[in-house]
Amino acid sequence: MEALDMSLYLLIAVLASSVVSQFLPRVSTPLIQIGLGVALAVIAREQISITLDPDLFLVLFIAPLLYDEAREADLAALWHYRKPILGYAIGLVLVITLAVGFFVHWLLPFVPLAAAFALGAALGPTDAVAVASLSKNPTIPERVKSLLKGEALLNDASGLVAFRFAVAAAVYGTFSPAYAAQTFLVKFFGGLLLGALCGLLLTYVITRLREGGLENTTFHVLLEICTPLLVFILAEEVHVSGVICVVICGIIQTAAPRQTGPSYARTNIVSTSVWKVITFALNGVVFILLGTQLPSAMVGTWEGTEIDNTLLVLMVLGITVLLELVRFLWTLALQLITAKADGRPFTREDAKDALILTLSGAKGTITLSIMLTLPLWTDVAAGTLFPQRDLLIFLASGVILCTFTIATFVVPLLAPQPKKTLDEHEQHLRDTEAYLDVLRGVIEELTERQTAKTAAATHEVIRSYNKRIERIKENHGLDDQEDVELQKLIIEWKEAYIFDLMAKDETSAEAGYRLLARLAHRKNLLEHQRLSEARDGILFLRNMVLTTLNRLRRNLPLLTESQVQEEYRQLLIRTTGHAIERLQDQMGDLDEPNEQIADAILVQQRTLRPLMTKLPSISTIAHTSSKADQIEATAYRIEMSMLNEAVDQEKISRAYAKKARENIILMQVDIEDRL
Repeated sequence: MEALDMSLYLLIAVLASSVVSQFLPRVSTPLIQIGLGVALAVIAREQISITLDPDLFLVLFIAPLLYDEAREADLAALWHYRKPILGYAIGLVLVITLAVGFFVHWLLPFVPLAAAFALGAALGPTDAVAVASLSKNPTIPERVKSLLKGEALLNDASGLVAFRFAVAAAVYGTFSPAYAAQTFLVKFFGGLLLGALCGLLLTYVITRLREGGLENTTFHVLLEICTPLLVFILAEEVHVSGVICVVICGIIQTAAPRQTGPSYARTNIVSTSVWKVITFALNGVVFILLGTQLPSAMVGTWEGTEIDNTLLVLMVLGITVLLELVRFLWTLALQLITAKADGRPFTREDAKDALILTLSGAKGTITLSIMLTLPLWTDVAAGTLFPQRDLLIFLASGVILCTFTIATFVVPLLAPQPKKTLDEHEQHLRDTEAYLDVLRGVIEELTERQTAKTAAATHEVIRSYNKRIERIKENHGLDDQEDVELQKLIIEWKEAYIFDLMAKDETSAEAGYRLLARLAHRKNLLEHQRLSEARDGILFLRNMVLTTLNRLRRNLPLLTESQVQEEYRQLLIRTTGHAIERLQDQMGDLDEPNEQIADAILVQQRTLRPLMTKLPSISTIAHTSSKADQIEATAYRIEMSMLNEAVDQEKISRAYAKKARENIILMQVDIEDRL
């Protein structure tokens, strides 16, 4: 079968798996893709032989997948759980390599120990697709999810390094533990250092290019796609770990300060969509390939005379049990250490979390990718085949199927989702509330990405989104949450700011105390306390007396009333602007819904507008309207992306999302007509 035809069939099968998964939601997509791969092999009616150059396979498949995982990593959780994650990513992988290697060599002595170690190293890493699927279960503790994601990100590197050492030992017939340890350290820390340098350099170059005016979205997205390939090749050329280098490079770029602005928004939206397509296609192709190889691998090994078929099945089951047992003991030990470090007893919940962590460690994309890079020959000139290559791929494939089945069907039993049947009305309300969260997310994104030049236009678009949120709430009878605490917080920000200005002598004490008295009166009203005008006047009089005494003591003249009023107006402008900046900076970090924060910003802006004497010209208004149309178009793209993500996370039903998409498309058509 020609390579081009084969590539086309693989992509068609990946697309078909997405359709089938809609009708079988309880079956994980990788299992469906494996089944489609088997069907493809049967339909082809011929042996589908996949022979890829190992280095090429690593560059095309593993490097992009790891880079995308690093880009999506939760850096805060990664750092918080760094010790147990490193324990899983390095320690557990090495233990599994040794345990599986000795076990396979003990049962099948004709399999060289080095080749058995290669199988163990390939079975060390967990599958990121399985982890992402399991993370949707709301009853799995957040700590367990964070450990699984961190492990899936970092253990691929240690598994691949160990695999390469084992393959080299199998090919050349020699192995030196001291040399292996030295080489491992050089590759690990060399990849770490080079990855950090590449990440910093790329961040600097991209920043300089943007500052120079290169805002082309296609260029920046293409650069992102090429980055893992170039970084991996560079690392391999200088003989350090390309996998570690790619991961660290992705983490450094993720940790870099986030830039804002319309061009960044467009790039982020396009980049997210492109990477979703790439990772889905690469993961899908690997699992389809696994399915296509199963018939030939199983038939060849199954019909062989070296090993009894019953022993083959027992070997797969035995390796699976060994993997789960070693992983459970390792996890249990880490849980005990964590409980002791926290000064608390080991509980039943800790044991349950350890079991969930154990069974969630499915093997998948990386394992199969690594196994497919096993060389065909140890000595081409002598015609010496790699020892038991088909058998090792058969065992790895069987273990992948077993672990994926366990993760798909057993883990949900340990951490079941709450069973609650929703009627049509309740489901619609649930979808509506989730869609309101999407609209709030759009407001947050627009607020983060606005600049001084686009602030006015951005506020116009945010106002339209607030109106949509209010309209949806009114139509569905959803009550607004009280924003009293937010208003009190704004007052506290203003009070602290006024005291700071007075301490720096940047405003008069008379104006400062007058505004403080007004803020105190409003704060008491918010707290539903009756503060009389007399008491309010006493507070103001006390402040004025103190101010007069201070000025007399310093031999300074008192300000006239007109001067105090002007100082008061300027102070009100500064405090209101300060409150707006604080609200914009902390949107997404506060507990209040984003539309309430956006409403508070608009209230402050309405307070500020009459205080400003200069009115906008007709041309300024027209220019702002034009910018608002462009930002509104960007907002619709963000909304569509967030809606699709909510559907993928099963927060919104597909029926509700279909209507929402149609509505967004209609609004996009309308805005495109205006542009």
